[in-house]
Amino acid sequence: MKNTLLINQYVRKFLLDDKAVNSKVYDRVFPLDALQGTSLPFIVLTRQSTTFDDSKDGYYQETVPVQVTIVAKSYNEAVELANDTRKALEHIEYSSAHDENQHEGADDIYISDSKLVSCYESLYNNAYIQQLDFNFEVQ
Repeated sequence: MKNTLLINQYVRKFLLDDKAVNSKVYDRVFPLDALQGTSLPFIVLTRQSTTFDDSKDGYYQETVPVQVTIVAKSYNEAVELANDTRKALEHIEYSSAHDENQHEGADDIYISDSKLVSCYESLYNNAYIQQLDFNFEVQ
């Protein structure tokens, strides 16, 4: 079984491992929501769903859409962080089986690709928001 329900923990790892993103948000990458009063900028990750591709032999791949929401003080800061985030997350190939930081006994996951599929921007409560929607292909 592929543990795609935990995709956000891997996306968070990819973001925090990226020097450009980490230098701006430090550890402020959260699943689902950030606590009120969290310093800007920050990133919120939301797994949208999971779809299965199958064949006669069973399913062979899952597509997992993840919404990445960037919240910042200024428009330029939000766009710059969105660009860094895109660079960190597009065309990922990752296997937890080869990750020395993977917890022993954890399910292996193999991400074969990731791509940006849509994006939009908004302003809410004087915070600038960039939303990036990625699809992660998991085998």
